Amino acid sequence: MRGLFGLIGLLLVVVIVGLLVRKQFAPNALPSAPGTESAAPANPAQQSRQIQDQFKQDLERALQQPRLPADQ
Repeated sequence: MRGLFGLIGLLLVVVIVGLLVRKQFAPNALPSAPGTESAAPANPAQQSRQIQDQFKQDLERALQQPRLPADQ
């Protein structure tokens, strides 16, 4: 009886993992938000450049913020 419950539990876990894998690898059927089509780069080189530019902008913005006084 204990072995049967173990086997049923194992099969249940395999089925759940299989469903999650299928859902993860399924093509995205949801429509994307408006305006994201033009924002997405066409190739990896453009995407890399966009990420680098965003990082530089974020870094410059962080450096422009005033520093808080140090607690001494």
